[in-house]
Amino acid sequence: MRTLTALPLLCLLVGCAHTRTYEVTLKNHADDWLTIGLVKEGGPAQPDWQAPEVAVSNEQTPSAMMWEHVPPGKAADTGQIKGKFFSGSQAILRVYEGKLGLEGMMAISRGQPNRADIELHPGANRFTVTRDGDRLIVERDERVNMMSQQ
Repeated sequence: MRTLTALPLLCLLVGCAHTRTYEVTLKNHADDWLTIGLVKEGGPAQPDWQAPEVAVSNEQTPSAMMWEHVPPGKAADTGQIKGKFFSGSQAILRVYEGKLGLEGMMAISRGQPNRADIELHPGANRFTVTRDGDRLIVERDERVNMMSQQ
Protein backbone atom coordinates (compact mmCIF):
# COMPACT_ATOMS: atom_id res chain seq x y z
CA MET A 1 0.00 0.00 0.00
CA ARG A 2 2.89 2.37 0.76
CA THR A 3 4.23 1.83 -2.76
CA LEU A 4 0.92 2.88 -4.28
CA THR A 5 0.94 6.13 -2.31
CA ALA A 6 4.64 6.78 -2.83
CA LEU A 7 4.50 6.57 -6.65
CA PRO A 8 2.16 9.56 -7.19
CA LEU A 9 4.16 11.56 -4.63
CA LEU A 10 7.40 10.72 -6.43
CA CYS A 11 5.88 11.87 -9.74
CA LEU A 12 4.82 15.16 -8.15
CA LEU A 13 8.25 15.79 -6.64
CA VAL A 14 10.44 14.62 -9.51
CA GLY A 15 8.04 14.94 -12.43
CA CYS A 16 6.82 12.07 -14.55
CA ALA A 17 8.35 11.76 -17.98
CA HIS A 18 6.01 11.19 -20.90
CA THR A 19 6.96 9.91 -24.33
CA ARG A 20 6.47 12.43 -27.11
CA THR A 21 6.91 11.87 -30.84
CA TYR A 22 8.17 14.54 -33.24
CA GLU A 23 8.61 14.64 -36.99
CA VAL A 24 10.29 17.54 -38.75
CA THR A 25 10.26 18.32 -42.46
CA LEU A 26 12.34 21.28 -43.53
CA LYS A 27 12.76 22.84 -46.99
CA ASN A 28 15.99 24.74 -47.59
CA HIS A 29 15.22 27.76 -49.76
CA ALA A 30 18.34 29.57 -48.53
CA ASP A 31 21.39 29.87 -50.78
CA ASP A 32 23.71 27.82 -48.55
CA TRP A 33 23.80 24.42 -46.87
CA LEU A 34 22.01 24.07 -43.53
CA THR A 35 22.91 21.94 -40.55
CA ILE A 36 19.82 20.92 -38.61
CA GLY A 37 19.30 18.95 -35.44
CA LEU A 38 16.90 18.24 -32.61
CA VAL A 39 17.80 18.95 -29.00
CA LYS A 40 15.90 18.88 -25.73
CA GLU A 41 15.76 21.66 -23.18
CA GLY A 42 14.93 20.09 -19.83
CA GLY A 43 14.86 16.52 -18.64
CA PRO A 44 15.14 13.72 -18.36
CA ALA A 45 18.60 13.51 -19.90
CA GLN A 46 18.83 11.35 -23.04
CA PRO A 47 22.11 11.06 -24.98
CA ASP A 48 20.42 11.25 -28.41
CA TRP A 49 18.73 14.55 -27.49
CA GLN A 50 21.83 16.31 -26.11
CA ALA A 51 22.75 19.70 -27.49
CA PRO A 52 26.29 19.84 -28.94
CA GLU A 53 27.54 21.98 -26.05
CA VAL A 54 26.13 19.51 -23.49
CA ALA A 55 27.63 16.51 -25.31
CA VAL A 56 31.04 18.21 -25.41
CA SER A 57 30.88 19.11 -21.70
CA ASN A 58 30.15 15.39 -21.03
CA GLU A 59 33.15 14.47 -23.24
CA GLN A 60 30.86 12.91 -25.85
CA THR A 61 29.83 13.78 -29.39
CA PRO A 62 26.29 14.74 -30.46
CA SER A 63 24.16 11.89 -31.74
CA ALA A 64 24.58 11.52 -35.52
CA MET A 65 20.95 10.32 -35.62
CA MET A 66 19.73 13.79 -34.64
CA TRP A 67 21.84 15.93 -37.02
CA GLU A 68 21.66 16.33 -40.78
CA HIS A 69 23.07 18.53 -43.57
CA VAL A 70 20.57 19.94 -46.07
CA PRO A 71 21.80 21.32 -49.42
CA PRO A 72 20.21 24.43 -50.96
CA GLY A 73 16.96 23.66 -52.77
CA LYS A 74 16.48 20.32 -50.99
CA ALA A 75 14.35 19.09 -48.10
CA ALA A 76 15.03 16.96 -45.05
CA ASP A 77 12.63 14.76 -43.10
CA THR A 78 13.59 13.37 -39.69
CA GLY A 79 10.94 10.67 -39.66
CA GLN A 80 9.35 9.98 -36.29
CA ILE A 81 11.67 10.61 -33.35
CA LYS A 82 10.59 9.78 -29.81
CA GLY A 83 11.84 11.07 -26.51
CA LYS A 84 10.96 11.21 -22.83
CA PHE A 85 9.95 14.64 -21.59
CA PHE A 86 9.09 16.12 -18.22
CA SER A 87 6.14 18.53 -18.30
CA GLY A 88 8.39 21.62 -18.58
CA SER A 89 10.78 20.12 -21.14
CA GLN A 90 10.79 21.25 -24.76
CA ALA A 91 12.00 19.79 -28.07
CA ILE A 92 13.91 22.35 -30.14
CA LEU A 93 14.83 22.39 -33.82
CA ARG A 94 18.24 24.01 -34.30
CA VAL A 95 19.08 25.38 -37.72
CA TYR A 96 22.61 26.54 -38.50
CA GLU A 97 23.76 28.14 -41.73
CA GLY A 98 26.48 26.10 -43.42
CA LYS A 99 27.54 22.48 -43.64
CA LEU A 100 29.00 22.41 -40.14
CA GLY A 101 30.77 19.94 -37.94
CA LEU A 102 30.91 20.07 -34.17
CA GLU A 103 33.42 22.95 -34.02
CA GLY A 104 31.33 25.06 -36.37
CA MET A 105 28.14 24.47 -34.37
CA MET A 106 29.94 25.25 -31.10
CA ALA A 107 31.10 28.60 -32.53
CA ILE A 108 27.54 29.82 -33.15
CA SER A 109 25.49 30.72 -30.09
CA ARG A 110 21.77 31.32 -29.66
CA GLY A 111 20.61 34.63 -31.07
CA GLN A 112 23.25 34.93 -33.77
CA PRO A 113 21.84 35.60 -37.28
CA ASN A 114 23.17 32.32 -38.70
CA ARG A 115 21.35 30.14 -36.14
CA ALA A 116 17.66 29.67 -35.35
CA ASP A 117 16.15 27.77 -32.41
CA ILE A 118 12.51 26.82 -32.94
CA GLU A 119 10.22 25.13 -30.39
CA LEU A 120 8.55 22.02 -31.77
CA HIS A 121 5.04 20.75 -31.21
CA PRO A 122 4.51 17.01 -30.71
CA GLY A 123 3.59 15.43 -34.05
CA ALA A 124 4.36 16.81 -37.51
CA ASN A 125 6.30 20.07 -37.83
CA ARG A 126 6.90 21.61 -41.29
CA PHE A 127 9.27 24.49 -41.98
CA THR A 128 10.75 26.51 -44.83
CA VAL A 129 14.11 28.25 -44.38
CA THR A 130 15.03 31.39 -46.31
CA ARG A 131 17.37 34.33 -45.77
CA ASP A 132 16.67 37.97 -45.13
CA GLY A 133 19.96 39.77 -45.53
CA ASP A 134 22.34 38.10 -43.11
CA ARG A 135 19.63 36.41 -41.00
CA LEU A 136 18.12 32.94 -41.35
CA ILE A 137 14.32 32.99 -41.45
CA VAL A 138 12.50 29.81 -40.42
CA GLU A 139 8.79 29.86 -41.26
CA ARG A 140 6.43 27.28 -39.80
CA ASP A 141 3.66 25.88 -42.00
CA GLU A 142 0.91 26.36 -39.39
CA ARG A 143 -1.71 24.68 -41.60
CA VAL A 144 0.16 21.35 -41.52
CA ASN A 145 1.11 21.71 -37.86
CA MET A 146 -2.49 22.43 -36.80
CA MET A 147 -3.78 19.40 -38.70
CA SER A 148 -1.31 17.07 -36.94
CA GLN A 149 -2.46 18.23 -33.50
CA GLN A 150 -6.15 17.47 -34.07
